[in-house]
Amino acid sequence: MAIIVNLQFSNQPGKRDQAVTFLEKNLPDTRSYDGCHWLHSTTDVEDENKWEFFSMWESKDHYDTYLQWRMGSGTMEEAAAFMDGEPVWRFFNVEKTY
Repeated sequence: MAIIVNLQFSNQPGKRDQAVTFLEKNLPDTRSYDGCHWLHSTTDVEDENKWEFFSMWESKDHYDTYLQWRMGSGTMEEAAAFMDGEPVWRFFNVEKTY
């Protein structure tokens, strides 16, 4: 079953440019990863340091395989340099598309 993944994080004050550079370098690989249908990067309208990502994946297994790859590649450690706190992941089943 397809899922929507919502990833939330904040960057540290003054580190938005570092976050943007990191995301521009890494998100194309996420979008082209096996099982990713689409990916949207968003920021809060009142606080551009708060990010939310919405992506649709073929299955939770596809996303888990992707996340293991990211964890093993050192990408998450690189992101820790600008992130403020821990990221939050939420997973939703796609019940129906209209």
